[in-house]
Amino acid sequence: MKEKIGICVAIIFILTAVGTVSGEDLSIIDISPQEKTVSVGSTFTLNINITPAEPISAAACNVTFDPAILQALDVSNGGMFDGWWDDVVPGGLIEINNTAGKISYIAATSSYNVTEEGTFAIITFQAISTGISYVNIEDATIHGKSPPDIIVINGSVTVIEGDTTPPVITLEDYPASVINYRDVHFEWNATDDVTAYQNILFSYKLEGHDSSWSSWGYIKQKDYYNLDAGSYTFRIKAKD
Repeated sequence: MKEKIGICVAIIFILTAVGTVSGEDLSIIDISPQEKTVSVGSTFTLNINITPAEPISAAACNVTFDPAILQALDVSNGGMFDGWWDDVVPGGLIEINNTAGKISYIAATSSYNVTEEGTFAIITFQAISTGISYVNIEDATIHGKSPPDIIVINGSVTVIEGDTTPPVITLEDYPASVINYRDVHFEWNATDDVTAYQNILFSYKLEGHDSSWSSWGYIKQKDYYNLDAGSYTFRIKAKD
């Protein structure tokens, strides 16, 4: 009887590590700030920033927005690249369409590789109506790569009613109406129906001592020393 011999087939293989691409390996193009609140009638800017994951020398994109809420006024070079195509192309390259709510052909190149985060473009908008407008980056390319090989982060603008009410000032610490000492201290604050208290600006003047109003600033207290005998009036004004 013939002996049956089984044939053993051995498969030898080498398993190599499979590389994966994480978010940290991708360049990012984003709207900054990502969220912004403005009032009707105000003019403001949004930046398009790029964070390179590798040396880059070119970028381009379009931007869309709600034309019933925002109108684009201008797009300028953010300075990240030294070749701004709107300056290079005769007659300009960038197209602003406030009917469709689209900015087209924002593009730049560089004569050298850029490795640091920077501002690619600066867009100036005017708020014309209340509501929320999403500001979206479309058709983005960074150094020849587009999504999903780059990360796009869009933004939004919330437009509220215009602020027509001035801040309300509260004098929190002040001398009595009649004093017999020469050093005085004042403290104040203000509130507003729209502007956060920390963003309110103040100017003050001690009539009888100061020749002019102080520069606008966020200071909320003032000391005066060695005042001469006499009558003084301390005035404060606020703006937002």
